[in-house]
Amino acid sequence: MKGGNTMNKKELIDKVAEETGYHKKEIKDVVEGTLNILSK
Repeated sequence: MKGGNTMNKKELIDKVAEETGYHKKEIKDVVEGTLNILSK
């Protein structure tokens, strides 16, 4: 995912929030948790 990711984190969160109706804070937590796992 690193390097080739054209969407920044904020855009990704906005897009997911729009499409799923989840709260942005919840999505942010999930996205950051996922990125932390991937970067290990």
